Amino acid sequence: MEWLRQQEEHLHQERLSLSHQRRQLEQLRMELPSNPLVFQNMPQVPLSGTPDKLISNVHFNPGNIRASQGLPRPDPADLCAKLVLHKITAERDHDFLEEEQFFLETLKRTSYKTSFQSA
Repeated sequence: MEWLRQQEEHLHQERLSLSHQRRQLEQLRMELPSNPLVFQNMPQVPLSGTPDKLISNVHFNPGNIRASQGLPRPDPADLCAKLVLHKITAERDHDFLEEEQFFLETLKRTSYKTSFQSA
């Protein structure tokens, strides 16, 4: 019975984590401009080598950058490619979270069936 309580607690923690990650993903989606031309005024930021990592709580305000700082203008094609990469990564993250949620729900139902059969 204790094992079942631990499993329920674990499932609850996983569900909270999934919910938090989903909110972060939605927030990032809302912050991304839908028009790629908006990126023309932004400085180029190098991408990390690991696209699996989720970058959260990153806010960039291009209004704070002055042209007098001498920053090179980024290539719009590069920015569009980066945007597409971020969208693909976000979709993969979303799909992964949905699969994990399905797995946890299945595990929860299976553990209840097992506990009723053994009782």
